[in-house]
Amino acid sequence: MLSKMDEVLFAAILENGEMRESGRNTEEHRELVYCCSNVPHHFGESILRTHSLNSLAALLVCCLLASCAVPASDSGGGNEPHGVISVEFLYKPSVSGPLKVLVQRPATIDAKTQIVFALHGASRSASATFDAWKNAAGERNLIIVSPLFAEPDYPSGQYSEGNVSNKSLVPNPVPSWTFNVIEELFDHVRQATGATTSGYILYGHSAGGQFTHRMVMLMPQGIRMTQAYAANAGWYLMPEASVNYPYGLHNAPANAMTSCLGYGRKMTVLIGEADTDPNHYQLRRTKDAMRQGANRFERASTFFETARRDAAARSCPFNWTLHTVSGAAHEQEKMAAATVLLLRP
Repeated sequence: MLSKMDEVLFAAILENGEMRESGRNTEEHRELVYCCSNVPHHFGESILRTHSLNSLAALLVCCLLASCAVPASDSGGGNEPHGVISVEFLYKPSVSGPLKVLVQRPATIDAKTQIVFALHGASRSASATFDAWKNAAGERNLIIVSPLFAEPDYPSGQYSEGNVSNKSLVPNPVPSWTFNVIEELFDHVRQATGATTSGYILYGHSAGGQFTHRMVMLMPQGIRMTQAYAANAGWYLMPEASVNYPYGLHNAPANAMTSCLGYGRKMTVLIGEADTDPNHYQLRRTKDAMRQGANRFERASTFFETARRDAAARSCPFNWTLHTVSGAAHEQEKMAAATVLLLRP
């Protein structure tokens, strides 16, 4: 029997629109509410009293992602593998705008479950990136997290370039960098799902690839990223001290490249073999971008070789690799499928 508190709490969360689960009917929602009865009522009452955005989201994530939740495949809705659960919620980082976040968790979460952040491109289609990763992952032991960095709150430089400087290229304080959102969201998802992994995997396609390689290169302090995959980026932060930021490191904010820290992080630069269109409508064509190559394939090769030579010249450990995806153009479905096969335990 559901308590009145369970019903009120669940109704308040649904009305607030913080989270919804795909493919649920009314009866199955009641079963999920029953899961919420395991949450201490004093916690629920506190949430209802404060109307905290993140607290509401966190509670419903716990209800929907907990092991007692009804699997989406059992409900007759969605195309997830048996026992896999997909949800959507709104998250408010500490120093930036709110994010809609798509999450898929496996049927069972154990010590080997990995958390993968899959970042969208300039089109801001988090759902397409999420679907590409869901299809590629199948029943692998992965929690897939795809946040939407919506343009009103995260215009170009605040997303793909990490908000490390303002439009005049004056450095912003490190705590305000958008890269920190991933670290915060990692804690949030890990707490909500019960995952025990101590680190996360970061993947980005196109503008998301720009975000990814810049996070690897710029975050000056320790981060919990264990693997990074930068796919089909349109242009790069080149590891060249003579080239002005944001195309190079001259006058760049404090970063991980002044030491060997950036090169020590594990990153794979992925490029589609057929991502060679010099006239692609989203390809940057400034003078500094064209120095890197005429298309994305050439620019990825230039970036990697420049980094390899710089690391060797400075005797830095070099943990970056370059991977070409056969037959792929600027297609995130093929890039996601290739990346899944490269993931390390």
